[in-house]
Amino acid sequence: MVTVVRLLTSTALALGGAIIAPSVHAQSEASDSAQSVEPDDATETAQASVADANAIVVTARRRSENLQNVPVAVTALSGDILLERGISDATQLNQLVPGLRIEAFNSPTSMNIGIRGVRPSEIAPGQDPSVGVVVGDISYGFTIGISPLLFDLESVQAIKGPQGTLFGRNTTGGVLVIQPARPTDAMEGSATIGATLFDGGQGVEATGVLNIPLADGIALRAALDFEDRDGYVRNVTNPETSAYYQTIPNTGSANFRRLNDNNQLAWRLGALFESGAVESYFLYQGTRLRTNGTAYAPTAVRPGSGATFIFNGMDGRPSITEEFDRIEAIQRSDFWSAQANERVFARLDQWAVSNVTEVEIASEVTFKNIIGYRDFDRLEQQDLEGFPFQVLEASIPDYGHEFVEEIQLQGTGKQFDWVAGLFYSNQVIQRDNNRVVLNGADIGFSENHTEADSYAAYVQTTWRVPGLDGLSLTGGFRFTHDARRMAHTSFTGRLDNQGACNLRDNGVPFPADACLIEGEARYDTPTWQLSGAYQADPDTLAYASYSRGYRAGGFNYTATGPNDFGPFDPEYVDAFELGFKRDWHFGNGAFLRTNVALFHSDYRDIQRLVVPPGGILPAIVNATTASIDGGEIEILYQPTSAAQFGLNYAYVRPDYKDFLTGLGDFSDNEFAQVSRHQISVSGKIDLPVPDSVGEVSLRGDYYYQSRVFYSDTAQGPAFGPLNSQSQAGYGILNLGVDWRGAGGTPIDLNFYVNNVLATEYRPFGIVVYNSIGYNAATIGDPRVFGLKATYRF
Repeated sequence: MVTVVRLLTSTALALGGAIIAPSVHAQSEASDSAQSVEPDDATETAQASVADANAIVVTARRRSENLQNVPVAVTALSGDILLERGISDATQLNQLVPGLRIEAFNSPTSMNIGIRGVRPSEIAPGQDPSVGVVVGDISYGFTIGISPLLFDLESVQAIKGPQGTLFGRNTTGGVLVIQPARPTDAMEGSATIGATLFDGGQGVEATGVLNIPLADGIALRAALDFEDRDGYVRNVTNPETSAYYQTIPNTGSANFRRLNDNNQLAWRLGALFESGAVESYFLYQGTRLRTNGTAYAPTAVRPGSGATFIFNGMDGRPSITEEFDRIEAIQRSDFWSAQANERVFARLDQWAVSNVTEVEIASEVTFKNIIGYRDFDRLEQQDLEGFPFQVLEASIPDYGHEFVEEIQLQGTGKQFDWVAGLFYSNQVIQRDNNRVVLNGADIGFSENHTEADSYAAYVQTTWRVPGLDGLSLTGGFRFTHDARRMAHTSFTGRLDNQGACNLRDNGVPFPADACLIEGEARYDTPTWQLSGAYQADPDTLAYASYSRGYRAGGFNYTATGPNDFGPFDPEYVDAFELGFKRDWHFGNGAFLRTNVALFHSDYRDIQRLVVPPGGILPAIVNATTASIDGGEIEILYQPTSAAQFGLNYAYVRPDYKDFLTGLGDFSDNEFAQVSRHQISVSGKIDLPVPDSVGEVSLRGDYYYQSRVFYSDTAQGPAFGPLNSQSQAGYGILNLGVDWRGAGGTPIDLNFYVNNVLATEYRPFGIVVYNSIGYNAATIGDPRVFGLKATYRF
């Protein structure tokens, strides 16, 4: 593997370039309307030249364009690919998108998204994401409830690098664009039923889609998605041991149900109206999610710690060390086992409504209005260690809403393409949460009300340089005004049994009748994007770009006083990229696509989660400066129309230049949740069967990632064994068989096996070895067999 990594690294660094999507199916209707950076005749030639390799349309510059003509690094995946591979969880996208890292940290409802090493420390009120999420043109500033949206999609696009101009709230890492399938003028639909099977459990799922053209220019599309799956992880809590340790914020004794399960219902209703120069798209969607929560398993216990002192076995029950030995022994024979000593769960209800209206107000000039509203309400009880005692537990409710309004003008001409717009978003979140440690040692409860407003004006234009065929220059500028407000209070006890104020100023407690910290911060920030592209011929594009990205500052909802309340400062990224995209055509009809990229980012005032000296709850601080260097390569090879092979590789090397905190110097540490090497290899072959049988394909893919550390600060021998601080490199093998038009019927069958080798891995961990006295980690998915049948009409 080391030899392969070295070879791929040298190849990526030698070639330089951009990103492709080897697994995207043809989007012929969309590509017909795509607008390229080249004149019309060149656009048609370029699109025709890649038709045999599935023309891919993206919206990386807020207009439909052929991926190979866009001087932006993008990976795009069709909705069909997600269906074929049984992907219903956003974390599974890591295996398909080089440089992407999505983790459901403490919760199945929230997604922490990083691209090219740029990521947030957590998903929390008052903290903007590093990677934005856009659903049907609407910006989601609080990245919860993303996985349930992955059904009946046109595409998922990962746009790499800071988006300093065009996409909603400013981000430092990139944007994940989720495009629902829009209504069409054809009467059609589908019904999919499926089942999954794994060691110890099973699941059922169903998706229904109905598209109805009501009249000329009026169409509706309705989709419903349901999943009810047992938990992947067996709950091996000892009822006799756990019953003794039930204090605040107890939500009930353990129910001993399997963990990491899923029960969700999601729906989507779209309406499209077209009349002359006007197109209006309405979208309503919602989610109801219920699970037994995320399983944690302890990976280390520190002798002489507070945990070993309190849970010492003197009461006749097992000590924490004995329980650690017990769960380790169980996991050696059944890795997918864990404990939850209380009734852990996660609940999410959300709904959203939006409208996108486009009006052609003049020749080649379009007015576009985007408006959306989302409401969400979630409640989670988290057991963050996997012991039968209350070592570290939390109850976290979030409820709130987001509103987005954006106005755009787009223009297209012989020499210029341009877009200008105004953007506004408002976010309100209320979080009231309880925490306890070490058998009820009270951290208490807090109430936090946060509000975030963002205003922006932007413009971006592409100039096709006259007299220099194929050369284009793009420049964009955005000015953003962000306002952040938070009111924070914290008491001992619980919401229904309030005690003393937990807030202190230089060690002096606040009085109970003034237990409140409030803050407001405003940020005025310019960001930009500059690029030059050269379309040497319809199949070859080279580009260079420079972008400034920004993420607003804010306040800490875990503060114990004014000193750690904030505000913390914004973070900034200056990103430089060289790209090369090339399609190769051979005389025998074979096709090869090689897209590669090199990038360098200067990253300053990085927002990182750090536990203050002597504290338990972490707070966001600005970790000064870092640089990120890397490269990406995606290769698609089609030797014949019946075979397709792909190779993706991403190399990301972050380096802190200066990371000094009250706990020490962490400048030599690795970035947390960043894999230096990500490799995926895929293949698909159509079998030579008679037409009367249908179309049968065999496919497989293998994904490998190198070691990932769980914490930016807790690294090294003082923080426990290496494999309790991090996940060593591992690989995942997936296989599948697709039978389209089975026996000449309108039925498609899809059989797949994910994690064929039953690889054991821990995606995310908590490292509190030096404070509370233990480390713990979540548990990755097991081997899963899946079968789906889709009837299309």
